[in-house]
Amino acid sequence: MGKIYRIEEISGLFLNKMDRLNTLIVIPVGILEYHAHHLPYGTDLYENEAVTMGMIKDVLSKNSYIDIILYPNIPLGVFGIENLSPSKFPNIGSFVISSGTMVNVLVELIGQFAKFGFKRAVIVSFHGAPDHCTAMNRAADEIERLFPDFNALPVMSYLWFQLFFGGQFIPELEKKAKRKFTEDERQAVLHFVHAEAVETSAMLYLKPELVDEIYKDLEPVVYEYDEMFGKIGSLDRWDGYVGIPSVSKRDIGRAVIEVITEKCAELTSKFLKNEDLSNLKRYPEGLVTSN
Repeated sequence: MGKIYRIEEISGLFLNKMDRLNTLIVIPVGILEYHAHHLPYGTDLYENEAVTMGMIKDVLSKNSYIDIILYPNIPLGVFGIENLSPSKFPNIGSFVISSGTMVNVLVELIGQFAKFGFKRAVIVSFHGAPDHCTAMNRAADEIERLFPDFNALPVMSYLWFQLFFGGQFIPELEKKAKRKFTEDERQAVLHFVHAEAVETSAMLYLKPELVDEIYKDLEPVVYEYDEMFGKIGSLDRWDGYVGIPSVSKRDIGRAVIEVITEKCAELTSKFLKNEDLSNLKRYPEGLVTSN
């Protein structure tokens, strides 16, 4: 079975000896984003770390010939939720960079691995803002343009449609949780946007000590996805979450992390086998053809 090598723990000599064709570079990208009053800035980082570690262990178990070089979780991202209504957050907010900067960071960083002769990289990012996902996609495309024998997969871009629209994952979440969700829980999972039941549940599973119990008393803030961007700004008061945090449960969070982990591993295994992924929609680009 292959091994996981954290790039900060190995030497240049060791790196130089690694098999270029059978080594996968994994780049986790988080963000320090405002997650309302009940979740920490590092919510996406913790979620991303859990999904990344679960994914690479699953990938190694199914692709024994592969070694993985794991880059440290990069705490950078594009667009914080407070920008849906910036006037309500004059003194607090997310720590973000521009889309162009994000693209340049990833292209220059992953480009180093390409120059060293490696052939594949997977970018993992739990932050689902459209501008951020576009930056991940643009970076992957630019890397492949600059290095034609290198392939880059922004793996989560292929999963956001299933998470945001239609609730395709609910039966799998229930199977992982080993119970049927209540109707309130199903509605909460269906309205997965930001700092709501999915993310709050994930943090109750991963870092419960960092979750403020005020989530139990938060009122729903629910809009259809295409309405959300306009209507949030018209609210008299908004605390920076979109969805239904109050029904969050630890077992839902565990199920969410496990299912997303498996989906990422499944796509990554297809990527390693050079399977054609062109029939899959990338978020947010596929919004144009999804209506």
